[in-house]
Amino acid sequence: MIAYSHTSLDNMVIHEQSAKARSRQLIDSNEFNNIKTAHPINLYTPNLFIRIGLFLATSLIILMSQGLLMLMFGGLADSDTGIAIVVAVFGIGVYWVLEYFIREKKHYRSGVDDALMWASVSLLAGDLIFYFNMSSLQASVTVLIFSLFASIRFGNSVMAGVAFLSFLCVLFFSITPFGAIAKTILPFVTMIVSLAVYLFARSKRNDNRWRHYRYCIMMLEFLSLVSTYLSVNYFVVRELSIAMFSLPGNAVIPGGIFFWIATFLIPAIYIWRALYTKEALLLRTGLLLAAVAVFTFRAYFSIAPIEQVMTLAGMILILVSYFVIKYLKKPRRGIIDKAPDENISQYESHVEGLIVSETFKPEAAVEPGFKFGGGSTGGGGASGQF
Repeated sequence: MIAYSHTSLDNMVIHEQSAKARSRQLIDSNEFNNIKTAHPINLYTPNLFIRIGLFLATSLIILMSQGLLMLMFGGLADSDTGIAIVVAVFGIGVYWVLEYFIREKKHYRSGVDDALMWASVSLLAGDLIFYFNMSSLQASVTVLIFSLFASIRFGNSVMAGVAFLSFLCVLFFSITPFGAIAKTILPFVTMIVSLAVYLFARSKRNDNRWRHYRYCIMMLEFLSLVSTYLSVNYFVVRELSIAMFSLPGNAVIPGGIFFWIATFLIPAIYIWRALYTKEALLLRTGLLLAAVAVFTFRAYFSIAPIEQVMTLAGMILILVSYFVIKYLKKPRRGIIDKAPDENISQYESHVEGLIVSETFKPEAAVEPGFKFGGGSTGGGGASGQF
């Protein structure tokens, strides 16, 4: 399971949700500070600039340490086996240091643990690939195993992206050796598999058991949406077909009309679905792929010089954006020009309930029955004081 403290990771989400509640003026600063005090985070996470600096410094130390180790055991470097042993031992040592910094020093996305994670995975996977002179398929499987382990162990979204891309490579190199028919159906197989990965990731988005991997899931959603589109994009399919089948540059690929339709239809489906479900990630991906569709068309049909096309397209986008923003100042069918709140998962809904319980101050209980007070003007039950 994940290497970091589960309690601290949960408290980190509580802090994030509390900060959102304070920004919306649902709680005040005192209540926010009380929540932070009641749910401390025992992890070291510096700001972005310090993280980058620590990443670079740690990477430099790793490189210098590896060079020193190679000098110390120079005799082993005379053979491939000796080099492989030294690199493997050093990679295992780097991984041990990574676990030590996480367990004892409580580093979490500090730059140090990032550098150690990437170095250990690169050293160990690369050592196996080069020593055994692996084929493309074997190398893809090796990278998939190591990146998948690192994604599960450290919850790193970029490593999850590497795992997904290596999985697609495994799929590609497994199908292509089976002849022309296999190469022909490859785009459809890739599209179906990518769509299945997207549906799987989307189903786990609000699952409380996957709360520590929410950024990994977002990465899988984005990459699977992109790969679903690229697998049937006309430019990608045509260029790969020419490369795999050794076709001439002016060749016409079978089913070209279908791929042209898919090139423009899929981004439109993404955008329509995003507007229907209010999913920001799906909307941004659809808009990005719509631009890819335009450039795909431009690659085969030249209407005007590229500079003029880009300038005109930019002017049109600015005008469209301006009028859409003005139109959506008021809600239109549930859509408004306002920064959306992130999707609230099952876990985060528990966090909101916790925030309410932490900040709610119940009134003093009223004693049962009605008791007359001491009035000052006389009357029933009054003390008679004037």
